[in-house]
Amino acid sequence: MPKPDPGTTVQLKCIDENGELRGDGRTLAHVTTLENKCEARMKCRVFVHAVHAKGDTLGRATLTLAPKSQGPAAKKSYAMKVPTAGGMTTSTRECWAY
Repeated sequence: MPKPDPGTTVQLKCIDENGELRGDGRTLAHVTTLENKCEARMKCRVFVHAVHAKGDTLGRATLTLAPKSQGPAAKKSYAMKVPTAGGMTTSTRECWAY
C-alpha cells in the first residue's frame, strides 16, 4: 500500500487524476476526477485553466478524499463550466494527508 508524501505535494503515489470534457447538449464542463489510492485522508486543491476560442476560463476547488478502503468516498470530481468545446486544458493539484 503506498504511503503519502510528507507535506503538500501532487502526491503521485496516492492520487490518480483524470480529466475529460462532458456535456449534456446545452452546457459543457471540464471534469477533473481525483481518486485516493492510500489509506490516509487527503485534501487536494485543484487548479484548472482552459484556453479556448472564446478566451480563458480559470477554476479552482478543494476536494476532501476519504481513505481508499472507504470506496466511493475516496473519489471526488470538480466540474468547471466552459463555453465551447475544443482548445486546451491544463490542471494541477496540491494535496496533503491529514
